Amino acid sequence: MPARSEGARRALALLTLSAACCLPARAAEEPANDPRVRAVAEQLVCYCGCSTQSVAYCSCGIAQQERAKILSDLNAGKSGEAIVASWVDRYGTRILIEPPARGFNLLGWLLPSVVLMIVGLLLAFQIHRWSRTRPATATPATPGPELDPRYADRLDEELRRRGL
Repeated sequence: MPARSEGARRALALLTLSAACCLPARAAEEPANDPRVRAVAEQLVCYCGCSTQSVAYCSCGIAQQERAKILSDLNAGKSGEAIVASWVDRYGTRILIEPPARGFNLLGWLLPSVVLMIVGLLLAFQIHRWSRTRPATATPATPGPELDPRYADRLDEELRRRGL
């Protein structure tokens, strides 16, 4: 029995070692590991519908196919800009992770900064107004209506009784 156990251990070790040797080769074949593919794929949104991640980071099958297509286009001699331009021609500018800063999209780039500056100015103005010292204006005390003598006597008596 010990011989079988020893043989099984050796077979398991050999199988584990061979599997470990094959894994890096398989990972190197993945197009996402190519820095050229990653540079192009990071500019494009995956259109699979399961997320709004870039093609470089989405784990769906569509993204894997598109990374392989990007790699084949790069190997065929197309530049990264040409690949991105072909995607934009096919899907429009919504496929880009960062929309171009021109036309109506320029509003999306500038509006947050403008709003932030306006809010900052309004806040600074309001803080300045709050922090200003205002001169104290003395308002003369206006006498109230005359107190009925019966109530005045009763009030004086109550105050004396309570020691006030």
